[in-house]
Amino acid sequence: MMLAIFLGTLAFSYIDTLFAQSTPEIRTYNPHTGYREVILEGSLPSPSRDISTDQSFQKFLDEDNPFTTTTYKPNDLVAITSHFTHNDASKFWLREEAAFQFADMARAFANTFNFKQKLSIVSAYRSPMFQASLARNCSTTRCASAGTSEHEAGLALDLGVNGGNIL
Repeated sequence: MMLAIFLGTLAFSYIDTLFAQSTPEIRTYNPHTGYREVILEGSLPSPSRDISTDQSFQKFLDEDNPFTTTTYKPNDLVAITSHFTHNDASKFWLREEAAFQFADMARAFANTFNFKQKLSIVSAYRSPMFQASLARNCSTTRCASAGTSEHEAGLALDLGVNGGNIL
C-alpha cells in the first residue's frame, strides 16, 4: 500500500504568523547534531476552519462529505518543481502551496539521507474522471470514489523511495 500524504491540513507558508505568540519552547533531541534543539516556539492560535468549501486547504473529503460539484478542478494547480525527487517531479501536479511545501519536504528528506535516498512520486493530482476509473477497479477500502479523494483536491501524494513504494 502506498503512503498518501495529505498536505492540505496546514498552509505552511503562514508558519511565522502562527508562532507569533511567546510561550515556552519545546525541545527535542536531534540525533544528527547530538543536541536538544527547539522544535516549536510559540503557540498556535485557533484558526478558523473551513472544512466544507471546495477550494479550502482543510476540505474534509469522504463519502458523506464529497466535493460540491462533480467537475471540481483546483484553479491553482502547478507542476511540482523539485530537483530532489527520484523521478521527474514536473510530471505531477498539486495545488501551488502544496507543491511548494512538498518540494521543501523532498529536499529535507534527501538531505537527511545524504542524497542517497530520494522520494519518488507515484501519484498526485487526479481528475474526477481518472479517480472514477481507479475506483471502478479497486476496493472501497483502498480507493476513494470520485468526489471524495484528496488527490482530486490537489492536496495528496502517493510516495515511494528511490522508485519503490512505501508500504
